[in-house]
Amino acid sequence: TLSGRRTGDIRELLAADGKFYSMWPNWQLDSASEENLATLVVGMQTDLLGTPTMSYQVDALMNQSGTGTIKVLFYNWNTSLYEQVGIGTLTGTLQTFSGSGISTANYRRADGRIQMLNKSFRPEPLFNYPLITMIDRVKVTLP
Repeated sequence: TLSGRRTGDIRELLAADGKFYSMWPNWQLDSASEENLATLVVGMQTDLLGTPTMSYQVDALMNQSGTGTIKVLFYNWNTSLYEQVGIGTLTGTLQTFSGSGISTANYRRADGRIQMLNKSFRPEPLFNYPLITMIDRVKVTLP
């Protein structure tokens, strides 16, 4: 599920190859604090059902000078809500945002389905500075 305008092949999210999946802001504003918002939901499937923890990695940058914010959330299958597990500062330089030791208890469905939501935003008017987030790779690891 994607919001806003985007370019690139979704399969490119699997490899850190310098080919970027671009997320353009949605013209619908989520809230005043998340104006200029772009989102990307990545669904994954695993047959590793016994692992108690997982880690994630998102490689991203933005098209503007200054900074923006990126949030990483996982879908909690028990509450039917996305829960934030990480936050970082986006710049014009490619960076890796990561987290580890995340319990899989609520974020992995019984059939192995995992959903990650990436939200990027910049609290400035969209018409002045449209934030384009470029993602090179999204990776979830179950040790």
